[in-house]
Amino acid sequence: MGKDISSNKEKTIIYSFYAIRFLFFAFIFIHHTAKLVRIPIIDQSGLAVSGFLIMSGFLCGYLYINKYNKIKIKEMFEFTFKRFKKFYPLHVLTLILSIGLFGYFNISTMPALFDFIKKFLTNLFLVQSWIHNMDYYYSFNGVVWFLSSYLFLTFLTIPILRLVTYINKKKHSNIYCILLIIVMFIMHMLWSYFIVKNNHDQRYWLYVFPPSRIFEYVIGILLGNLVVKLNHNYKNEKSIFTILEVLSIIIVCAFCFLVSDSSFLTIWSSKWVIPLIFFIGIFGFQKGYISKFISLKPFVTLGSASMVMFIIHQVVVTYVLFINRNPAHKRLMALYMFIVTIIISLLIERLRNNKNHQN
Repeated sequence: MGKDISSNKEKTIIYSFYAIRFLFFAFIFIHHTAKLVRIPIIDQSGLAVSGFLIMSGFLCGYLYINKYNKIKIKEMFEFTFKRFKKFYPLHVLTLILSIGLFGYFNISTMPALFDFIKKFLTNLFLVQSWIHNMDYYYSFNGVVWFLSSYLFLTFLTIPILRLVTYINKKKHSNIYCILLIIVMFIMHMLWSYFIVKNNHDQRYWLYVFPPSRIFEYVIGILLGNLVVKLNHNYKNEKSIFTILEVLSIIIVCAFCFLVSDSSFLTIWSSKWVIPLIFFIGIFGFQKGYISKFISLKPFVTLGSASMVMFIIHQVVVTYVLFINRNPAHKRLMALYMFIVTIIISLLIERLRNNKNHQN
């Protein structure tokens, strides 16, 4: 993809993001197998979740910035439906498979049955992240709280895109976009500070609650919009962009090693925004040698199934540990579950692609 970004065909895919998505999934997997792996430095689920959100926003700003001329409720529902229909059947399948993981087959009282039904329905309709109760938003296939929050952000995408399109019509629009990114980051930090200072539930209000993630998502859309407009200015500067890619990786690593999860920069909040803006923005240009390397087919194949991996991995982990509760070689067991998750996900992705081609 080293060509002019003005071509619609060239705008459709950012190949370097596939490998990054897979890396983010690996961080989340390591977090969910922490009892087996125990490597804190690569247990970076906060980085991964923020990265997924900023990258998703980036792709919307990169691909759809001039597509929607008006804000229509019908288009908002259609846009949301198209993005979720690929994964919703898999979500329902993992929801059903999760029933046996939490003893729901052993329900013996009416209150327990009603509680089961309520939790099941909130998961089925992806509204569990709106309920301030860990027993709900982490119930069944617990990782799907992310889809619940992401559903809300996806529904708001078209109004946000319209706002950015309006800004693009102004003189010095790039400066306005940069200023708005700064404003969103400051608002993100103020929200974090308010939650921490008032001793509210950080896990919920900074991590799960859908509106709390809108800052990262909007920053991603603004960043994608900037890259679309700036990309055509840089054509044959691979060495410079390679240096910037290396620098962006160093910055992310520095935040992992050096920036503690203090009461102000919590792991579930603003800590990761600054390094991810630089990291995702630079790799979004796809002009350095590292971008070229991670755009090779094996990385693209893995990355294309990363959302499937995300949805199924906790079910795989829970079932395997249910069968072998105390494995003798814990890290080997974690590696085994990681490989199994990848294989199943690649098969699901291949079946889905074959079905789409047939249709």
